Amino acid sequence: MKDKDELQPSELMSSETLKLADEMCERLSSELSLDKRGKAVFYNGAFTDLASAARHEHPVTVADLNGQPWLTLIGHDHLPETDDGLLVYRMPLQENRRFVGRVHLSRPGRREGDQPDQFFAVFDIRRDVRR
Repeated sequence: MKDKDELQPSELMSSETLKLADEMCERLSSELSLDKRGKAVFYNGAFTDLASAARHEHPVTVADLNGQPWLTLIGHDHLPETDDGLLVYRMPLQENRRFVGRVHLSRPGRREGDQPDQFFAVFDIRRDVRR
């Protein structure tokens, strides 16, 4: 059981440091990562690889960790790694969000409770393209 006064990693480190730490943990072990569950807000969205001639639209769930410079994409499709991806999602009572950015190669879930047909990918926001 956690002490309610216990500090969280997000209160001690910058978003860039947290991202670097998470990437380092992933390289070290498939069993080791920073636990950010319960911190994200989820939205329905779609991802398209703009570099692909097919321009297939992948339905995704977008996990936003309070304005970090990256988002986590969760979907039933294996997302391709690309430097030119378009992500569109709607926030409640607001306009659509449209970002162009880099998508890291998606991977299956590794935590207990992750669905076997779910894939997770990090989306680095490069540019906001709302009109």
